[in-house]
Amino acid sequence: MTNKNSGEEGESHYTISSLADELDITPRTVRFYEEKGLISPRRSSRNHRLYSHSDRARLELVLRGRASATSWRRSQEGWSMASTL
Repeated sequence: MTNKNSGEEGESHYTISSLADELDITPRTVRFYEEKGLISPRRSSRNHRLYSHSDRARLELVLRGRASATSWRRSQEGWSMASTL
């Protein structure tokens, strides 16, 4: 794992940048899913977001679901086009 930091209580966590880097997304994308209520990071004493392993796993699942849905839609479009030939 990359860029995990030790949390205030000794448990490891991810910063927004390290989480985004690991999942190959932007920090804005991480904040988007936070705004939608899909992940809920803790805050440090300096008010920095601290993402847990559970937050990472949930976000990864959401991203995989989006990728699968896109692939499925593309397949359906391909099948529709093929049937008209």
